[in-house]
Amino acid sequence: MPEALDSGGDKNSPAKGGAEKPVAAGSGGNGRVARPPALEVRFESGDISPDKIPMPDLALVIRAVQRLASGRITEDSSPLLEEEKLRLVGVRRGSARYSLAGPGPAAVGVHLRVLGRVIDRPDQIGEDDYILQPVGTLSRAATRLKCEISIREPGRGGAVLARIGPETYSHLTRSVLIAGQTEFGGKVERVGGASRSRCGLRVAFQKRMLICRVPNPVDARTLGENLYKRVVVSGEASWIKSTWRVFAFRVEAVRPLKEGSLSDKIRAIREAGGGDWDTVKDIRGYLDLEAEDGQ
Repeated sequence: MPEALDSGGDKNSPAKGGAEKPVAAGSGGNGRVARPPALEVRFESGDISPDKIPMPDLALVIRAVQRLASGRITEDSSPLLEEEKLRLVGVRRGSARYSLAGPGPAAVGVHLRVLGRVIDRPDQIGEDDYILQPVGTLSRAATRLKCEISIREPGRGGAVLARIGPETYSHLTRSVLIAGQTEFGGKVERVGGASRSRCGLRVAFQKRMLICRVPNPVDARTLGENLYKRVVVSGEASWIKSTWRVFAFRVEAVRPLKEGSLSDKIRAIREAGGGDWDTVKDIRGYLDLEAEDGQ
């Protein structure tokens, strides 16, 4: 779409004919007609224009908007169908306004209204914490470009579904996250990372795999040596206040979990109590009684 991003002439003047017209992307001489827009992404600043937005930033923004428009995605979800993917279909000449086609304004709007509601009322995030990472991407892009990014319904005068600025992500995380030190066990299922080491742990306290940062190369090596085995990790976690789901975790120490038989564990419990267990005839009854007293 070279023509769409050509900023020659007066950037503030409308297209020929006196009216501001969108320049379609991907509707060249092959006879294909672009689908109608499902939403519009605007970069809002006093002097921003398409030629001032680096392509890597634009790609990151569109990818983040795709994630937000798709709603919650679990590990069991199927890959997006072609008709569910957003596509760039137009750029407004003289402004940084990008029209995206997708499954339809109604379907896309449902999830983006959730985003707008959570930005206004962070306490209502509930199970929709999937929005945090793409909002972080948009906030960082807004910081680099010194602008705000709004997601709107298509067409002139389209309603604003959500607006993300440089401070939006930090505002959300301050409102919905709580941090602290913790330790837990899990099965190592992924280890690696081109620029930053991460690992994937399968844990008992949530359905989704927990992706953890691993800043220490020694810990990353230990995790790699224990791939598909159980380990105990300790470090700093960030929890969603409303659900206590672990949103992020930084590994600060890791050790292999020593596996043993049930009889070994019972023997260890007996040894921990010294010879006192020998005087208890009915261990199960004794433990049940202690549990009732503790309630």
